[in-house]
Amino acid sequence: MLFYVSDMSKIDVREAALDTISSKIGEELRAYAKKHGGINALVESSGVSRSTLNRLFNGNSVSTEVLFRTLRALERWDILNLLTESPRLTPIERLSQERKISKKKSIGKATASSTSKQSGEPYSHVKMADPEAILANLKKRS
Repeated sequence: MLFYVSDMSKIDVREAALDTISSKIGEELRAYAKKHGGINALVESSGVSRSTLNRLFNGNSVSTEVLFRTLRALERWDILNLLTESPRLTPIERLSQERKISKKKSIGKATASSTSKQSGEPYSHVKMADPEAILANLKKRS
């Protein structure tokens, strides 16, 4: 995941040091605050003191409450929504979940009559999902 800052440079947050990430986030929030009413307006709308905001802007440690109040006052709903929504499944995770559901359904049907009347073999009437067909179906949905 890349994080873009206002000067259009970017850092890879997967590998960057935490203090680097904190500094970049602080820089971005400071620039955003200046463009949208200034620091004094942010102090007033967020209820966060100027010194605490400066700690946030300088990449120093602040509470999550301070960060959330700041984001809310800046009307950065997009970031707050990203932090609060349920994680989305990757296609591989979705496929794995579908396989588990498919297996549960198959096992439920199989336990109703655990031997096939045709061959006498246990579960011979249960068909396993074709992984290639599932992947193709997932690609169509995306």
